[in-house]
Amino acid sequence: MHERLHAIWNRLETWADHPRIRLAVAYLTAGDSPELGQVRGERRLVRLTALTMLLFTVWAALFELDIAAHAPGKVVPAGQMKRIQHLEGGIVREIHVKEGEVVKVGQPLVELESTASEADLQEIETRIGTLKVNAIRLQAQLDGAKGLVFPAELIATYPNQIASARAMFRAQRDRLISAVSEQELKIKQREAELAEIGTRLSHSVGRHKILSEQVAINQKLLSQGLMNEYEHLELRKEEQSLRGGIAESRAALGRLKAALEQENVALQSLRLGEDEQLRKELGETSRELAEFSERVRKFADSRARTTIRAPIDGAVMTLYVVTEGGVVAPGGTVLSMVPGGDRLVVEVRLPVGEVGFVRPGQRARLQLVSTAGRGFSPLDGKVTQISPDSIAEQDQQPFYLVRIAPAADAFADDVARYSLRPGVEVEASIVTGSRSVLRYVLDPFLGSLKNGLSER
Repeated sequence: MHERLHAIWNRLETWADHPRIRLAVAYLTAGDSPELGQVRGERRLVRLTALTMLLFTVWAALFELDIAAHAPGKVVPAGQMKRIQHLEGGIVREIHVKEGEVVKVGQPLVELESTASEADLQEIETRIGTLKVNAIRLQAQLDGAKGLVFPAELIATYPNQIASARAMFRAQRDRLISAVSEQELKIKQREAELAEIGTRLSHSVGRHKILSEQVAINQKLLSQGLMNEYEHLELRKEEQSLRGGIAESRAALGRLKAALEQENVALQSLRLGEDEQLRKELGETSRELAEFSERVRKFADSRARTTIRAPIDGAVMTLYVVTEGGVVAPGGTVLSMVPGGDRLVVEVRLPVGEVGFVRPGQRARLQLVSTAGRGFSPLDGKVTQISPDSIAEQDQQPFYLVRIAPAADAFADDVARYSLRPGVEVEASIVTGSRSVLRYVLDPFLGSLKNGLSER
């Protein structure tokens, strides 16, 4: 027991010799001493440290940081980009614009080689002129005109064809007149023969009537014995002969009437046949004229399309032909344009895992990717649209296409301005929420603790 008390006493003596204990005793038993000043300085340091930690904790609990989903993107026009295509395609003759160049509607963009030669066009136009001259000639012949009348432009352009048409018109008119005159002469001859036979028949019928009466009188006289029988027989013979002549004349008269009818039909057929032939030739000429006119129209359209012009005001986005002499496939895209005056938006590729936190109306910050734009402050924006489904491209991770409307059309500071243009690459940070600094610091430890406590 004595030994135990001795050990406790020794320990108390050791504590009493400790510097901090001696300082405390000095603080309690003495006034202003060096030891007391040291104790007070240490206490101030402790209090200041505690106060600083308290203020930091309060600030960390109250101050919040934005939670953002980051995604790469680029500036695009809000409307659809216009793809300029060419129907027939061809060989590039000249390129008038460069990518990024602003153009006006109707301005030449690219010129292609013509698919048909000027000699081919001239040949077709000459053929059309000849057909027009022939059509006028044929119509004049159908109308029975005495001469040909041509427009002044045809006379000036196609004098040889007009001379040939006039000669042909006269030749065919003379041939038709000759054929009609010949046929009309035949008709007149038949009519004269018909009149002659009619006169002769009428005369024979009159003689036969008189002779028949004379035979009847002689028959009575013969029965009374007042006349010679031989004379009576001669008279009857003459009557029979006259009756046969009348029959022959009537038969000849019928044949002549039929022949006259045939000649009239032949004359009518001659005229109708000529008109039918003229109408047939006119129809073929008109059909051929329409065909060649359509070819000229197509050629003119094709020649006009060799110069590809801007359909709208805007800027050239992408040139798909970059060398003169290159080939544009039929229906191929020559270039793409951004409509002028169309507002610009930012299209970003949001990872699939972030889409659940993003919704239209959320704020976004846009930062230029290029080194030259690092000095500009981020540009504010707002989420306007999210694609309804994810998009998967070859050799790339699936993503959602999100559109962000920027609050301004340029990054700017006091000394410089960087305008937004289609194709400019940006990095978008879509603000999906916020959390305090304290939560930010503690979340990793709390998460690890939660996971650790849930392990078996």
